[in-house]
Amino acid sequence: MARGLDCMMRWATLVVLAALGTAVTEATNPGVVVRITQKGLDYACQQGVAALQKELEKIEIPPFSGSFKIKYLGKGDYSFYSMVIRGVQLPSSQIKLLPNEGLAVSVTNANVKISGKWKARKNFIDKTGVSVLVQDLDEETGAQRGKETLPKPHSMGGGCGSGKVRGNFDLSVEGISISTSLKLSCDPTSGHSTATCASCSSNIASVHVHISGSHLGWLIQLFQKKIESSLRNTINSKICQAVTSSVSSKLESFLQSMPVTAKIDNVAGIDYSLLAPPTATAETLDGQLKGEFFSLAHRSAPPFTPPGLAFPTDHDHMVYLGLSDYFFNTAGLVYQQAGVLNLTLKDDMIPKESKFRLTTKFLGTLIPQVARMFPNMTVQLLVQVSSPPRLTVAPAGLAFTPALEAQAFAVLPNSSLAPLFLLGLSTHVSVEVGAKSDRLVGQLGLDKLLLTLKHSDIGPFSVELLQAIMNYVLPTTVLPKVNERLQQGFPLPLPRRVQLLNLVLQSYQNFLLFGADVQYN
Repeated sequence: MARGLDCMMRWATLVVLAALGTAVTEATNPGVVVRITQKGLDYACQQGVAALQKELEKIEIPPFSGSFKIKYLGKGDYSFYSMVIRGVQLPSSQIKLLPNEGLAVSVTNANVKISGKWKARKNFIDKTGVSVLVQDLDEETGAQRGKETLPKPHSMGGGCGSGKVRGNFDLSVEGISISTSLKLSCDPTSGHSTATCASCSSNIASVHVHISGSHLGWLIQLFQKKIESSLRNTINSKICQAVTSSVSSKLESFLQSMPVTAKIDNVAGIDYSLLAPPTATAETLDGQLKGEFFSLAHRSAPPFTPPGLAFPTDHDHMVYLGLSDYFFNTAGLVYQQAGVLNLTLKDDMIPKESKFRLTTKFLGTLIPQVARMFPNMTVQLLVQVSSPPRLTVAPAGLAFTPALEAQAFAVLPNSSLAPLFLLGLSTHVSVEVGAKSDRLVGQLGLDKLLLTLKHSDIGPFSVELLQAIMNYVLPTTVLPKVNERLQQGFPLPLPRRVQLLNLVLQSYQNFLLFGADVQYN
């Protein structure tokens, strides 16, 4: 039972075990909240039952042996072996939430069909107490080993007739019920989430054995009720032992193997570690995750903290994922500090059909001193984010106003750069956030830019002359490259082979809420 039940419980907590991660930290508020509804657990149960049936069919059942005694005749031993599961039926199973504890997993009315072989060794005694016959059937060859100590009798008065003491049997185990509670917590030492069996109970309603294959099968049938009772007690006593062992070995090792960070690229990773044990209510199972981007080169705490999240009580979808604006803003901080939110524009990046060129000759038509000071040279434009960009999430929508700068350089004949001017760029950026499969994706759009001259190395000039150029260059060259990266996406805290379906998105104060159903492939 161990492998099968483990598979079911692992599926029952599939999203939770991955999403609720591992490490415990000191932060008060989460950057990400994961919620599993009863609908999600029901789907997990459905998938778990299918997996459990396959696993049960693979279980190896150890041999079962016992003894029998017939008054006046003597005693003997029997053994059931080579037992194989021929069929499993799990008509009813449930996973329920246990408030403030974890999960309750139950299986009821399960039936298992088993077939195998049996053999017996008998030592019958005649009325005078003298041993008349010993037979031992070899398990592999069926050859008779032993010897007669007296002539074989011809009546029950002198003993019992001989015959092959082996055959086949069919075993039906019916009305199996298992009930166990699974407590989810976290280990303060290792920082990993843990799962333990808080309680377990099991029962088998009946066991039926049908003996065939030998005219001496009646010997076993004389004790069929006793054998069935013994088999039921033996199997029943091992069920919870198997469940507990499965949780401690299989499920715990699965938890220990779950990563709590996701590498995004050579710059950043995401910390999806668990802040506290998951919280179970009568309707949901919630996990509070750190939800924070961090630098791979130098990890340090952000200079701001996560806000409190007023999570709604939605239950229409299987899972819900709340992403705080803190989650997005740590991304902006890490990438801006790493200096990768920069893009150098050159003339060969401008479409050939464009009338705007990044040359001193073209700029000289707007700013004459550029052409005079640096005749017939190309121009490079370094567009960068001057401070960590911040995203604000509110019920009305998302607000994103990055602080941009554009530094213009003339490329000298020796390939060195001569600074021309520094522009400040302000604009309203529209933000669309969504999910594809298991990744968070985004799309940005720019409104009209507002330019300011922050510094000039060529003397004063009116920035209004450059307004049209910047409103063309940024949307056609900068924005597509940014959106290309955003469409690659960032991994969500989901297990492998799990995809999101029927996705809905709604903005709340300080966080975005994703609702989705899941599909396991």
